Amino acid sequence: MKRTLLDTLKKVASLSEIIDEAQTHEELAETSIKFLTKELGYRNAIFILRTEKNLKILSYNNIPRHKILLKRIISEFNNNAVIDFRTKSPKNLLEKSCVQNKIFTSNKIADILHPIISKETSIQLQRALNAESFITIPCVSHSYTEAVIITTSASSILKQEEEVLLRILAKNVGNTIKNIRLVQETARDKENFIKILGNSLEGVIVYKGNTIYYVSPRLSEITEYSIEELMQSKDAMFLLPPHERKRVEEIARIRETKQELTSKY
Repeated sequence: MKRTLLDTLKKVASLSEIIDEAQTHEELAETSIKFLTKELGYRNAIFILRTEKNLKILSYNNIPRHKILLKRIISEFNNNAVIDFRTKSPKNLLEKSCVQNKIFTSNKIADILHPIISKETSIQLQRALNAESFITIPCVSHSYTEAVIITTSASSILKQEEEVLLRILAKNVGNTIKNIRLVQETARDKENFIKILGNSLEGVIVYKGNTIYYVSPRLSEITEYSIEELMQSKDAMFLLPPHERKRVEEIARIRETKQELTSKY
């Protein structure tokens, strides 16, 4: 690596700002591979995401130009990449890297990917990549492997400063994947919650303070106000009869302060 360690560290630090902007795993994969190849000088890279059931190739760079071989690699990998994260006898360096959260190098791609991809496919991929060695980089967040990046190197020896840089990159990627997952899960939970409320036979309004966040279609039918009119209201209590407002406002205040209610309503 021609650049000084300080210069490269600055670039890795800037990466955290770039990957924070990624909204999807696909965007993150492309950003990470571009950084590895353009900024750190690695020729090839494969980004592998951990899903609920297996590992999946999400993005790649210069691997390889042969469309038929590439199609076979992706097909074999996505169909066979089931990793046992509790195994004490890893089948290959990819699984070992995931289980132990360590960076490993090898001069044979088969050591990393077989039997996920066949020996024949491994040999053809080795020839296509034409690299001195291959590096597996686990991207970990809170001791959980979120993804693995496989990259090629012109040297069979991984220098200490190079390993430090790759670990910084991997940590940033792992944490970002975790954040993206949380955002996606929250969006799904919200969508499911709204579906449940929308199917309710009773009118539902979700609010906090003077802000109304949701109004169910059923409430619109009952009150004969449009959903837009209800959402634009600054007072969620305006639907209540005057003599009930103070009592309900007090109940809402107690709930917001997480105090226990002494009576039901």
